[in-house]
Amino acid sequence: NPESAILSGLVGSEMCIRDRLVYFGVTITIALLLWATPNVGLYDAVAHGLSTAAIGGFSTKNGSIGSFDSYIVELIIVFGMFIGAMNYNLQYKFWKSKGNFRVFTRSSEWKLYVRITLSFIGVIFLMNWLMESVDVGTAFRDSLFNVVTLASSTGFGNVRPDGICLLYTSDAADE
Repeated sequence: NPESAILSGLVGSEMCIRDRLVYFGVTITIALLLWATPNVGLYDAVAHGLSTAAIGGFSTKNGSIGSFDSYIVELIIVFGMFIGAMNYNLQYKFWKSKGNFRVFTRSSEWKLYVRITLSFIGVIFLMNWLMESVDVGTAFRDSLFNVVTLASSTGFGNVRPDGICLLYTSDAADE
């Protein structure tokens, strides 16, 4: 929040350095977590770490995150997208407070972000589970991933052979 930065005496280059520290920290964390998973090489881990932290959503794979067909990779990306969409000033304050989670819980912006995201995950999960007739695990996995990718405006995809396809074709196209 630029206004709070000005009020706290931060201007220009100081704020830029703080934001870069947070961005690099988030990027490195995501890249290391991805690299530690099976089937994710160093190049893919770094590229997806950069794209996730910057909420760009660009993938080295044509099928985006769904190409990895890995729930753990999706969870790491969800974590990264969620963190990447959060206020970097709050993240910096969290880091400076040595992990005091109250930095987040005292922020009305963060609380609203979490409530909206969790509410939509719940609603979309119920719709997917009840209307798509898929198992609970698949409904939750796809709902979690797709709501967070939309809430963060990242744009990653997780379409897999066993996942929920959100694009329907008409019967006329099949004939």
